[in-house]
Amino acid sequence: MFAQVCQEGSVLSSPLITPLQARLARAALGLSLRDLGAATGLAPNTITRFELGRGGVHAANLSRLQDVFEQRGVVFLPADEVGEATVRLRRPPGP
Repeated sequence: MFAQVCQEGSVLSSPLITPLQARLARAALGLSLRDLGAATGLAPNTITRFELGRGGVHAANLSRLQDVFEQRGVVFLPADEVGEATVRLRRPPGP
């Protein structure tokens, strides 16, 4: 499935984030497509295509998305026997 999301020649050996995780991360952070596009340098249409699982996304762009989410506190959790891959937000430091 992951190979279908990345464009040929740019397929990663191990998946970074899934389309579902990208949607969840953007929602958790309250980012619009325009906000995320500005933060990553990607066109909002590219982000939408990835989030919907339609069309290829270069591995470098996928990595850029993940980096921006992680810098803003998103933690990506892999799928396990209990459920699908998901996301969490890091707790802010404090008491």
